[in-house]
Amino acid sequence: KCEIARFYKLHERKCEPIAMTVPRKSDLFQEDLYPPTAGPNPALTAKEWLGGKDAGPLLVSL
Repeated sequence: KCEIARFYKLHERKCEPIAMTVPRKSDLFQEDLYPPTAGPNPALTAKEWLGGKDAGPLLVSL
């Protein structure tokens, strides 16, 4: 099993954790489950953005 998310269901007197899992043989990182995500580096400088240029985020693999 590979846990991809965890939610918490609030009850009147308790908090119940609910794990979302994908059945897998290996418990190592599953790259195919996680798409590329926005990285820490900006796609444009402030000067480029103020000049009207537009660009999507620079994506990185987890």
